[in-house]
Order: sequence, then structure tokens, then C-alpha cells
Amino acid sequence: MNVLMFSGQGSQYFRMGEALYRGNPLFRGHLDRLDQHAAALIGTSVVAHIYDEASATGNPICDIALANPAIFMVELALARTLIDSGVPVAMTLGASLGAFAALTIAGMLDDEDALGAVVQMARDAQSIAPKGGMIAIIAPLTAYDDPFLRDNSEVAAINFDSHFVISVDGDRIDDVENHLGARGILFQRLPVNYAFHSRWIDGLETHAKAALASLPLRPGTIPFACCAHARTFTRLPADYVWTLLRRPILFRDTVRNLEAAGDYTYIDVGPSSTLATFVGYLLPHARARVSKIMDPFGNDEANLSAILFRHGQRARPTAGA
Repeated sequence: MNVLMFSGQGSQYFRMGEALYRGNPLFRGHLDRLDQHAAALIGTSVVAHIYDEASATGNPICDIALANPAIFMVELALARTLIDSGVPVAMTLGASLGAFAALTIAGMLDDEDALGAVVQMARDAQSIAPKGGMIAIIAPLTAYDDPFLRDNSEVAAINFDSHFVISVDGDRIDDVENHLGARGILFQRLPVNYAFHSRWIDGLETHAKAALASLPLRPGTIPFACCAHARTFTRLPADYVWTLLRRPILFRDTVRNLEAAGDYTYIDVGPSSTLATFVGYLLPHARARVSKIMDPFGNDEANLSAILFRHGQRARPTAGA
């Protein structure tokens, strides 16, 4: 049973999925179709920005007005490509912004409504939320038993036992990073300019709930695994959009709960394959059940071919799989 996994902010970079866009007609067709709608909403081509030759491959996309639709569009186009190629999907899993593409593939939203919500979320963040940041920490969660960290940040995500993310107010990011460095804790600032999943975005609550009220939601055709609640849904709770932004991302607990219900095969359709990496740490003895496609290293076509081969859709790839 295949679970498609969709990551959120922090996974985006320039030229993501470019090899597929140049070489796979299905992926290109889906991305171009979405780009037409995005251009009508924001007044510019997202695809042209993603694949701008002046931007080096792998450089992060930090402008949320571009990053939000770019993540959604690339992930949704890749998921549609898998489905059109005959790969069966039993469930979707969405982390933070990735939930919108996951909900769309699960049948709860249509493409254009979901894309419109993603664009509106970016606009609301830019106009209302204070600047902030998110920092990935490579350490057990016990590292957060630190008065300085507790006073100046909030846990935004728990990905596996030795990897979590904190959100920080914009004025304290450097202080928090200096504190982590002084303690010898490995960390990485994510390309996200707002402190999502924390008290610093509480001003967005009214707008997020209004956005939900305008979305034409429907029952899903397949289950959706939500990392804000660590459970699956076929119908959304009334306050879903807000909890998606505000609650911490419980990726570790979500995967563990799925594993308690059955053995799944996990396919990461995110730009950086971060969720596949996380599942690999969560299920070290079951890594054969985890696949990735996109990454910044140019392996997209070989990775996709390997997945299609496993489902009997294409000849065995000759290299890179």
C-alpha cells in the first residue's frame, strides 16, 4: 500500500524537478497547467522563476509568495505523474504546507481551490505575520530541556528521535543559533522567513479560519494522514487550516501510528526527499519500503524510473536507480 508523502516549507530550491520538467511530458503538462492558474493569481509564471537559468541549482527559494505555490505545484505535478503512470496510491501524508497537495490527491480539494488557498496563505503571512525563522536541530528532543530555548522558541516539528525543528521570533534567531553553537548542538536554519507552528503567527488565526470557510471541501476518496494531528482523515475537522499552521508537525508520531496499522510503502514526492530521509531513520529495518524521486543532485529521472519499474510500468532503468 503506497503512501505519497508531501513536505512543506523548507524543502524548496531553484531548479527543483527540472530534469523531469525537461524530460517527462506528463510532469511538464501538469506543471504547466498549474502554472497557468498560478500566473492568473499572482501575475507571474512560477515555472519561469523556478527554472530561471540565472538561479543556481539548489539555492533556496526564500520568498514565500513564490515558494508556497512552487512547492504545491511541483509536488502535485509529480503525484499526478505517478498516478497517470499507473502507480496505485492508498493514502497521502501531508506535513504543513504539503498537506494542501496531499488533500488534493486524496480528493478533498480540487487543484485550483488548493492552489488559491496556498497563494492566499502566503499573502496573509506577508501582510500580517512578523518575520521569524525555523531551525532544524540534530539532537534528541531532550536538548530542548533548556530554559533559554524554552523562553525564546517553540518546538515546531518532531521528525524522528534525534531531529526536531524550532520556530523563533525574528529578533532572536541569531541569539538562539549562537546559544546552540555554544552548546555544541548541530543545527541548520531553514529557508523560511516566518515562525510557523508557534505563537508568533497567532495573528493569522482569523484569516486562516476564514480561508477554510471559503474552501469547497468534500469527503476524500482515499485517507489523508495529517501530521498536525498524527491521525488519518477522510473528512477534515472544521478548524483544519489553522491547526495545520499552528500545531507542531508530528511526523514521527504520524508514521508510527501508520506502522501500527499495517506495512506501508512510502514514496516521497517532495523536492528534497526530506520525508524519505526521516522515515529511513524511523524505520531503519524497513528502508526498502521507502522511495524518493526529487533531490538537488540530478537523480530525478532515474529515481522515478525505478519506482515505475517496481510497479511494472516501464523497463528496468540502466543506471542511477
